[in-house]
Amino acid sequence: MKGSKASIRYAKSLLEIAVFQNELEVVYEDVNTIFDTLSKNRELKLLLKNPVLKQDKKSAIMAKIFEGHLRPLAVSFVEILILKKREGLLTEICEHFIYMYKKHLNIISAEVKTAVELDEATREKLRAIVAKIDDGNIELHETIDPSIVGGFVVRVGDKQIDQSISSKLNKVEREFSENPFIVKY
Repeated sequence: MKGSKASIRYAKSLLEIAVFQNELEVVYEDVNTIFDTLSKNRELKLLLKNPVLKQDKKSAIMAKIFEGHLRPLAVSFVEILILKKREGLLTEICEHFIYMYKKHLNIISAEVKTAVELDEATREKLRAIVAKIDDGNIELHETIDPSIVGGFVVRVGDKQIDQSISSKLNKVEREFSENPFIVKY
């Protein structure tokens, strides 16, 4: 995961404070709330990066948006970012915090792409496959993609297992297109 050194430092600091104050789960929920809000609202991200808008206006806008949705530690953290003129990094800081949180608790995120919805027995088999790749608490993120025809594609970090019918068909197609018995002119 790439990012600026500042966003990594702020995320690490927030994680350390949350662990120290025994509020890690609460802060994780709040960071997810902030991240989801920023991800779904491009205008808010642009507003935070706007150098013309004063810090007190940005602080008031953020307070109004998250009023009643964030606990005091998260609110204070956002206010500090605005005071330090680092509010433009908020999305990146949230991404790094979520990554560090999962690493701290040894949670392995696995992206699973299938053609149809999975049943619980298949989920358990996929968890067993992921457990062979990496040790930890496995969190499956499922996506339905009919274009893979059948089978599955599992991605854990930079590792991928592609057992989809579409990739097997593509492999067969490549093998036939490279047929040494056909003369090419």
